[in-house]
Amino acid sequence: MMQKSFWEIFYDDDNYQFEVVRISQDDTEFTFRVCELKRSGKNVSCNTPPSTVSKEDMVEDMKSNGYKHIDGLYERAIAHLHTE
Repeated sequence: MMQKSFWEIFYDDDNYQFEVVRISQDDTEFTFRVCELKRSGKNVSCNTPPSTVSKEDMVEDMKSNGYKHIDGLYERAIAHLHTE
């Protein structure tokens, strides 16, 4: 049986920014890190839509909701978490 794959999307809800991080088949670490950020007081969230949705469509949809796509947003948030 083939594993389903999905996008990992990270949102900074205070600054209306987001990043389409990667395609994954296991979001355990990703959701754990987002939970760590939330526990540290950050207003962040995540989503894991199916990988059948195009990255371009997701980016355009989020832009229409007022969010700005920022490459590297997730990694910077995680790096900042470990320097606090």
